[in-house]
Amino acid sequence: MLGLARNMQSIAQRLLLGEEVVMATVKKVKKAALKAPKQLKKVGAKVTTRTSIKIVGGLDALDLYKPEPQVIRLIELLGNNLLADILGVNRSQPSMWKSGKEKLSGDSRRKVSDLDHVMNRLLMELYPQQAMQWLQGSNPHLNFGRPMDVLIMKGPSKVLDAIDALSTGSYA
Repeated sequence: MLGLARNMQSIAQRLLLGEEVVMATVKKVKKAALKAPKQLKKVGAKVTTRTSIKIVGGLDALDLYKPEPQVIRLIELLGNNLLADILGVNRSQPSMWKSGKEKLSGDSRRKVSDLDHVMNRLLMELYPQQAMQWLQGSNPHLNFGRPMDVLIMKGPSKVLDAIDALSTGSYA
């Protein structure tokens, strides 16, 4: 029983590392939980065999990893519609994520993380209004493509290179 309590504590610590670690750990614990439901009830965990594991305090395992601050920050910077266009989702989706009515899918979480990183780097070099103009204007370091379009089609690496060129004052 003590080992099971330690296992649950270890799981809670690992949850902070990200969704992949969480999902692997949750699968292991679910498997163990099915074998010993009485022991889990003694340490305060509730187990459902279909969808999730409830850890002490009633938190769903994936609720401990929340990307909402990134979503809120991006909505404030870009607005719902532009954010949705960049991420390739329905225009109502960002507000659903922000309100907590829906969770980000794995693909959307990756795109939000990439976009947040790009915006973070860009805002180190430019004011928010200038950053918006930079994202939507043509850029010689991106073969005169718009950084926003390059980000959508090719991902963040080329856009980050263009931001690096901007920071060094390089001309194409």
